[in-house]
Formats: sequence, structure tokens, C-alpha cells
Amino acid sequence: MNPVKRFAVLFFFAVVLFCGSVIAAEDAKEAIEDVSKETPKETTEKSEEPEKPFLNANFRDIYLVKDEAFITPRTHSHLFSFTGRWMRRRNIYQASSWPGTSVTALIYGQTCRVKVKAPVKEGIVEGHYFLASVDNGPQLLLTLPAYNASENPIFEFNIEIPEPDEAVSGAAKTSNVHIPHILELTSEPNYPLNLVGITLDNTIIHQGREWLQRQNKIPAIEYISDKLADAPALNTTAVYHVARELRLRQEYIVTHGKCFSPECKRSEAGLAEQYNFLSPFDGNPRPQDAREPMPSKYVFHRDDPLVQGKEPEFVVVDVGDNDLAHDIDGFEFMESLQTFLGNLIVNARPNAEIFVLVRAGRYVTETEDAIVSMRYPHLHAVKYDERRAGGDSVWYKSFYCSYILPLADPSYPYRELCGTAYEQLSVGSHVAGSLGKTVLVLLVLGGIFGTLFSRRRQLVAYLGELRGYASVANTDKEAGQ
Repeated sequence: MNPVKRFAVLFFFAVVLFCGSVIAAEDAKEAIEDVSKETPKETTEKSEEPEKPFLNANFRDIYLVKDEAFITPRTHSHLFSFTGRWMRRRNIYQASSWPGTSVTALIYGQTCRVKVKAPVKEGIVEGHYFLASVDNGPQLLLTLPAYNASENPIFEFNIEIPEPDEAVSGAAKTSNVHIPHILELTSEPNYPLNLVGITLDNTIIHQGREWLQRQNKIPAIEYISDKLADAPALNTTAVYHVARELRLRQEYIVTHGKCFSPECKRSEAGLAEQYNFLSPFDGNPRPQDAREPMPSKYVFHRDDPLVQGKEPEFVVVDVGDNDLAHDIDGFEFMESLQTFLGNLIVNARPNAEIFVLVRAGRYVTETEDAIVSMRYPHLHAVKYDERRAGGDSVWYKSFYCSYILPLADPSYPYRELCGTAYEQLSVGSHVAGSLGKTVLVLLVLGGIFGTLFSRRRQLVAYLGELRGYASVANTDKEAGQ
């Protein structure tokens, strides 16, 4: 192409682009002026509609701050402390069927609603209940309405929080602080509690792990006993109320009408075997889990571990009532007790102090022999004093305050809770094992030396007579020679 023609074409395109950019700029300016004319001027008068706390019209309500918060052991694990045997299935926390199984939660404010799921049953269920207590107060019975178990219903219960003192509540209002409370939920054995979560006043909790660490310093006790079939319910017994009075974390492996050893009914497992399972079981044949070599519901070798809680530091064994009622031979009972104690020491509770109650008229010799034969320094025999003034409550309080709580964490205020009970040491205990043998030898030697000292004059006279006889014999011997 001719250079002149090429220059003319390029010049033409340049002119077209320049004109187009000028026209576009003018159009944009006019559009901005039109928008500014439509925008209302600012005014000091308030609009009738409240301003929205967001700029985007598509903002979802789930991002708004709610007045209430829903907490669960999964989302707020540092606010829950479990006592007894629990397991988790998805987001449901299931209590075992052992009596007294409970969970303690740290809650804030005056709003508290507990959400529970119906246990796995069949048909129409009535009379399902659990117990609730706030700040170690009286236990209130909460009953679920009749329901169809196949529908898997979920229920929500409102927990009444006691009003705080005026001074405390006034300070909380002025400082916008929620008052903390301790909520305890206790499961009922026939209808184990299935906890979903707790609704409370929304707040930012800066508690961290401090509260849970303090809970772990509370003495944890495992109480094992076979009660007679006509024995009172657990929550009416002295051992239950004393543990609550002393604010202990005590779990209960207790059966009613079942022997400790398997000798009563071969078709049913005794308490010594049932101890190893998540929940007690009855009948023949035994559950599938009890027939397997390593059952999935065997507590101490589980495929699905239990909810992590504090391992008991102390174990109290009070067994033999049903075996005695069924005339079980003493030697057979002793063998069962030896096997059970060995399981506790080696497998189940290797770090615990174990106390075995010895009751008058109930396999006394067999129980003591089983304990001594273990030769274990952390295994102790405690003689129960049935004649003690005040009955079971006074004895159990003296026992806990004299033998268990002094061995607990030093920060636990057991002297304040026990009062003078820890000074009343007439529980009648002897310690089995190497320590007990050492003490026994020292007592025997002390008795021998005490007897020799009290009769020293007779001994000196007797020795003098022996010397006289010896000298006379020597004189006769010399005369004969």
C-alpha cells in the first residue's frame, strides 16, 4: 500500500477512537448526575423503619447474635464433667444403666433448658424420668410425658435457677455479667439419660479449662456393692447422701438381688462379671456382647471408648450380702473375691486405693484372707461398725473423712466439709498387705518386750536361781574329780 494511503487510514481510525471516548465520558457524567439527584439528602429526623445492622440485603439471619446459646459436651467440652460410665453415639451422650450415673455442667445466667432424647425402647413409654440439681441443692424429679419410642422424640425441660442475692444480682446487672451455677443431671437406671445439650443465656465464656481442672481435683470414688432385692433405692441410702454432702464424684456399680460370685445362678452373671460391662444385664442367654471373647461393650477393652471422665482414685468394695443369703460356700466366695480384686489391681483400677468393707457375720475370715493373700500395699480392709451411734450416715462420713479424703488432692477442702468427723478414727480398720504385716510384727514385738519389762524382777530372780543351780552343779563336778 502507498505510504500516504496507509497514514490516512491510521489517522481516520485514531479520530474515530478519540470521538468515541469523549462521547462515553459525557454519558458517564450524566449518569452520575442523575443518580445524585435521586439520592435523598441527609436529615436529622429518624426514619420510621429501623436501620438494618448490615449493608447487604441478602445478609442471612444466622449471623445475628442470639439471646441464647446452645452448648453440648462436644462444642463446650470444658463445661461438662461426667461421673460414671457414659458413651457417645453421634451427638448424643448416653448414660449407662448403672445407678447414680450423672453429668455436671457449668452454666451461666438465669435461663437453663435441658434437651434430652428418648432412650431406645419399643412402644409407648411412660414414667421415664431423671433428676436435676442446681448448686448442690435438692434433687428435682423431671418426668417425660408418655411417648411413642419408635418416633425418637426429643424433649426440652426448663430448669428453675434460684434467684441470687440482691447484692450479687445487682452487681451482675450493672456489670453485664452472668452469674455461674452448677447443674447436675442424674440418670435413672431403667431409662438411661440421653443428653443432647443445654440452652442458656448467650455469653462469651472465658472459663477455659480452669473449671474442668478444678472438677478433676474433686475425689472420684467407685462404689461397688450387691444389695439385697428388698434393699432401699440407691438415692435414699446413707452412702449416696454422704457422698453428696461431701461433694464427691462417686459412681455406683450396684445391683439388687444379684450375687457377687457366679455361684448363685450359673445362668446369670454375678456382679464380679457384670462390673466389666457398660451396663448390667440379666437373664439367660446372656447378651451377645457377654458371649464374645472380647465383647465390644466390655468396658476396659472397648472398640468405641467411653466418654472420657476422671478415673476413680478410690474404690470401695462392699459385697457378699446376696451370697450369704444364698448360702454360698465361704471358700467359693473367697475365690471369687480374689479374682475380682486381682482384676481391679491389674486391669481395671491399677492406680486406685482399694477399700474392702468387712461386716460382722458376712464372710469375715474369707474376706480378710482374700485381701492378705493379694500382698498389695494399696488394698485395705475396713471393719464396718454396726454399733456406731448415728447409724450408717455417721459411719460413712467418718470413713470417708478419715481414710479417703486425707489421701485426695491437698487443695480439696475436706476438713471444712468434714468438720470434726475426720478426727473420729474409731472406724476399726486394719491395712492389709506388706504394711499390715509390718505393723502386726511391730505390735507383737512390742507386746513381748512390754511383758518382759513388766516382769523384769521375776526374770532377774529366775536368772539368779539358774546361776545358783549352775554353780552348785560345777562344785559337785569338781568334788567328784
